[in-house]
Amino acid sequence: MISDPIRFEEQRDEPRTQSVPYSHLSLDLGRLHPADAELREKHLDEHFERIAPWVAAARAGLVDRHPTIRPRVTTCLLIDDYFGPLDEPGPLIALMRRVAERHGLHLDYLARESGCVVADGVDLAAMLHARLVVEPTPGTTGARPPLQESGWLSNGRRSPGEPILAMSPDRWVPPEQSARHRHSIFVDVELTDGKQWSGAFLTAVWQLLRLGMLRFEGRSVVNPVPLPGSIPPRWSDLPPILQLDPKASPFCAHRTLSLRESRFLEVEVAARVILEQVPGDPEVVRQLADRSRAERIALSADPLDRMDYVFLGG
Repeated sequence: MISDPIRFEEQRDEPRTQSVPYSHLSLDLGRLHPADAELREKHLDEHFERIAPWVAAARAGLVDRHPTIRPRVTTCLLIDDYFGPLDEPGPLIALMRRVAERHGLHLDYLARESGCVVADGVDLAAMLHARLVVEPTPGTTGARPPLQESGWLSNGRRSPGEPILAMSPDRWVPPEQSARHRHSIFVDVELTDGKQWSGAFLTAVWQLLRLGMLRFEGRSVVNPVPLPGSIPPRWSDLPPILQLDPKASPFCAHRTLSLRESRFLEVEVAARVILEQVPGDPEVVRQLADRSRAERIALSADPLDRMDYVFLGG
């Protein structure tokens, strides 16, 4: 009698969480919008002139805080190819690099804002949206649709949406911040209008990319590509993150510093409200803790504690 054949089944391990290299500091030198691009060299010259002292101060401050290490600092710039058309990339990239160098600034990486939506076949925006954990607010009536339907996210309890009749004993109930300090600062953020993701939401994706906190099925979603010798005529034909300097420090960093014109302050505040409600990947947090301990650098596990800003008036 022939016995049943032995069956071998492949044991499938859980996806490993890929580790990424880190710089100590990611300096975001600004973001270029279509309206800014139309101003061309004048706008870039004024912008880089204003931020140059802050870049020097950030580098010096890193050395002062960590005198025993050799600081790894990387620079990047985000260009908005998502909300409007831009000039042909080749001449514009050359202009940005030339004007930056004029003020002693060096561009390591250039990223496309549309790459915060989809990068290398991964829908980053949808992935982050699915990870949002919104705590139900006690005492709400359910009159407002849930996040998935409304496209709005807040940092606390909204005012009731029902109208209050004249002479009614009911009184207006103010909104309330969830984790307030004495007084509430209530923020309500639009994530999407159903057609496009909001600038605030893509800014949240951008910050997590710079901090190296995003993974898809365990693998990194940050894949800088060297600047090609022949630059295509359309931004959509370029990779999400361009590495302009082949000797640049890693794109991801332990901390970020964003240099912004004051008109972007509301967007950055809204992005922080979003990130307050995004739980971190435990394995990524563990890897970061191991890295920081190895370099004897104290880092918070909360990404919000590792994000700094300089806002410059108009």
